[in-house]
Amino acid sequence: MASSTLVNDLSSSSVGCSSKRIVETYKVKDGVTVLAGQWVALDVAAAGVEASRTVLIATQSVASNIPVGVALTGGVGVASGSVTIEVIIAGYAAAAYCNTGVAAGAPIMSGAAGKPVAYLGTGLTSTVQPCGYTLKLAAANLADVIVTCSPI
Repeated sequence: MASSTLVNDLSSSSVGCSSKRIVETYKVKDGVTVLAGQWVALDVAAAGVEASRTVLIATQSVASNIPVGVALTGGVGVASGSVTIEVIIAGYAAAAYCNTGVAAGAPIMSGAAGKPVAYLGTGLTSTVQPCGYTLKLAAANLADVIVTCSPI
């Protein structure tokens, strides 16, 4: 997290009347490819402070998964840790990965391959917090969303 930017776009050519969001910069884990629109999580296996500034693709299958937001830019991690991406940690994200069919207004949580699923509040999902809400019905595995992950 080298930087923090609050983007408040109120122009008539913007996505909507207000597209406030918070964007942070994170390193990409070595060997991991992150695409714009994928949900990312902290790499809790990283040593020390690196765990708080290195991300990988969010997945529901990892018990220690801590989603932080939606990748605004993509990148492929290298051993030197020099590859960084911008991540929307709060606010509006256009065309974020989301399972097709998730209804508009539904709370969502981490799913496979950085693609959230509907939050049910039961079973495995009862231990995982929602990371956002869909603004439109998800189609073609994409949806406009509001990211609500806890900023770190």
